[in-house]
Amino acid sequence: MNQKVTETEISEALVTYNGNFATAADALGVTRDAIAKRVAKSRKLQLVASNAKERRIDKAESVIDRCLDRDDMVGLMAAKYILGTIGKDRGYTEKQETAASDGFTVIIEGEYAGL
Repeated sequence: MNQKVTETEISEALVTYNGNFATAADALGVTRDAIAKRVAKSRKLQLVASNAKERRIDKAESVIDRCLDRDDMVGLMAAKYILGTIGKDRGYTEKQETAASDGFTVIIEGEYAGL
């Protein structure tokens, strides 16, 4: 890092910018890579980043509810993208791969993926 940024400042930036390393880094005047390295070294920052990511997924789920109520397809697609990329741990995916007991890979696509 070109300038010394405290763990508290990084933590606050990660919360403010929903765990987005690039945006947090820009706000702090450092590189994304510098933020990533500091997070990798600190269990506290790892938890902050993880919790911020989870809140972002929560927001995307809320957006889906609002968009469905208003028939807002653009907002719905944006929320779907967020959930399909960073929400995979919660089962949001269009394609799921599982290794079968015989060693073959089973691919489940479409409406049954993530069930």
